[in-house]
Amino acid sequence: MKKISFRNIIAVILSCLILAGVLICPGEICFATGKKIARSILVFYSGKNGEKDISNNVSELFGISFGYLGYDVRYQDLDKGLGDIDDLDRADIYMVCQFEAVHPNGDELCRFLLSKIPEKRVVLLELPGSEAYQNELFAKIGFQTEGLFIKNDDVSDFWCDESVGKGEAEFRKPDTFPYFDIQANPASGDFKVLVKARRDTSEIVLAGTTPRGAVAFINKLIFTDGASTRKWMVDPVKLTQSLLGGEKFIVPDPCVKSGNRVAFIHIDGDGFNYRSSVGANKYCGEIIFDEVIDRYKLPTAASLIVAEINARNFGNAELEKICRSLFKSPYVSLGSHSWYHPFNWEKIKADVPEKYSDDTHEDLLQDDLKAFNPAWVVYETCLQKEIPASVEFLSRLTGKTCETFFWTGKCNPTTAAIEMCEKLNILNVNGGDTRYDDEVGISTRAALVTPVRVEFHYTIVRRPDGAVAADGLTVHAVTDKTGRPRRLPAAIRSLFP
Repeated sequence: MKKISFRNIIAVILSCLILAGVLICPGEICFATGKKIARSILVFYSGKNGEKDISNNVSELFGISFGYLGYDVRYQDLDKGLGDIDDLDRADIYMVCQFEAVHPNGDELCRFLLSKIPEKRVVLLELPGSEAYQNELFAKIGFQTEGLFIKNDDVSDFWCDESVGKGEAEFRKPDTFPYFDIQANPASGDFKVLVKARRDTSEIVLAGTTPRGAVAFINKLIFTDGASTRKWMVDPVKLTQSLLGGEKFIVPDPCVKSGNRVAFIHIDGDGFNYRSSVGANKYCGEIIFDEVIDRYKLPTAASLIVAEINARNFGNAELEKICRSLFKSPYVSLGSHSWYHPFNWEKIKADVPEKYSDDTHEDLLQDDLKAFNPAWVVYETCLQKEIPASVEFLSRLTGKTCETFFWTGKCNPTTAAIEMCEKLNILNVNGGDTRYDDEVGISTRAALVTPVRVEFHYTIVRRPDGAVAADGLTVHAVTDKTGRPRRLPAAIRSLFP
């Protein structure tokens, strides 16, 4: 593997800043204020509760929000204890999501969390331990409760603070589970109620925050029909930001790999074989090639799901022929989006094929998205099938070397899965979302130094207070694939003074 110098690392960071409008603060310290950014989260969950318990599945419910807001998240199975001392010390925020009346390790967790407030932030998504300990924990965060539950029928309506926004569904009472009776403690004086349920005699906090922590009962904030449909009744990104303290900081945008690349375009293979609603009964994959790839001629990494193409699975000979033709494009790098598109990679064994059903297939698609191609289940598979076999099949089908593997579903590959990619000498991507930061204003000036070199001057201003967070310059040179200098096109050179 090629070594990357410190200068190249800085170039990557500054390129991200200029081209995507964001910046990472080195060493987790915001250089504008000197304050350490609290961006490390440790989530306590219960493995035996399973993913069916929606409040226990933080990685699925909050994963996109964590990535968008720039948080670094680790997970600890409470069934195995509190975890490694280094992980505990490293975390700035502790989040608890296990759902059990009294978890065997719940009281130990409560005692630990009590010892960390207010040094660290504590976010409770469920009741963590026995009544005495958890009530003390609520009180230290800034809420009060007698540990009582309120029947659904006693709740009349709901109220949401505008800061958490609107979700996909209107607020409604869940069919099951009573409400845990908890209120903000007036004595603390520094709380903010985000969502509450109202009854004749009192109000129940469903989500609230203080400088020391927050509470949010997730099964009251998500609508579910008891099957596959789940919809947030608040804006999950805004809720997540409030629960984690509301601190805003600049985060990296992983669009660029090195100083030589100004963008990275990649396309997952999902739906290549869907019949398009536009375009003379063409497949969606054909539309993408016709209207995007062949039109703009930008280098693009495009992937395929083997099962959607392979005539022995859900594809046909026509699809195989189309793929063979389209991927001859010189602008396209071939990638695999797996064989069956498993949803949860942690379930997949290395080389022993097993049958899977709802453990791995994506069953959360809405009916209106199934108009052209119904969702299908993962049949007998293993890592060997999903990674090496899919790479080999697509390389053989297209006559082009498969260079990248695109993780599917939850994008949670195991160590064994990543090692398999390394042995194949292929790249692997997916598992995070890029973002722009509206709180930061970025201005740039550019000048053509030579026909092959451009100099960018940048200034980053925090919009809330107008403070200059950073300013400086970078110089970019244009090279070909061998590293030799290349002149910028005349149309590009004409844009610079």
